[in-house]
Amino acid sequence: MNLLETRDEEILARVISGETDAYKELVVRHQSLIYTLCLKMLGDREEAQDAAQEAFLQAYQSLKDFKGDAQFRSWLYKIASNKCLDIRRKKARRAGIASISPLQEELPAQSLEPTPEEQLLASERTRELHEMVDNLPEKYRDVVILYHYKRLSYREIAEILGIEVKSVETRMSRAKKMLRDMLRKEEPVHDELARRRTSERVSGK
Repeated sequence: MNLLETRDEEILARVISGETDAYKELVVRHQSLIYTLCLKMLGDREEAQDAAQEAFLQAYQSLKDFKGDAQFRSWLYKIASNKCLDIRRKKARRAGIASISPLQEELPAQSLEPTPEEQLLASERTRELHEMVDNLPEKYRDVVILYHYKRLSYREIAEILGIEVKSVETRMSRAKKMLRDMLRKEEPVHDELARRRTSERVSGK
């Protein structure tokens, strides 16, 4: 067990023994990660803040149920993830649609791009990749978000989603195949746009 895990366990022991103010230390330590997770899953800053606060409150109220057979962080992630999934399902029912986009913020554009045209093309690719992830079925989309955007291990994702590690691997494999298929459909369009822009640059238009 590493030092961070040890400190989490020590703080938890203090909280459970009656030193309730010590829980603030856990909130400070994990609030940034939990908020980021909620933001990626909900795509709205205000909703993410509310979901993160509710997750910490629920975790505090459920400390008696924490058995210590998983990392506190993974347990907290599972609570936050379930909270976000509940919010998304409620929004979907109200809106009468099948899913809610979990990604609103775009990843930073590449820093070294020699022309505005190429920068625009890269920005379009980034936006389209986010849309492709958004369009994945929910069970595949959640795995992609937790793994690629939150850098969680397959084991941690399995704990959060309440599934086997093998199921995480299977879902990730299928998600990658779906994304590859989507990208292949977009490649001819991007190739033609790139060809036209290169031709325009050469001709001086």
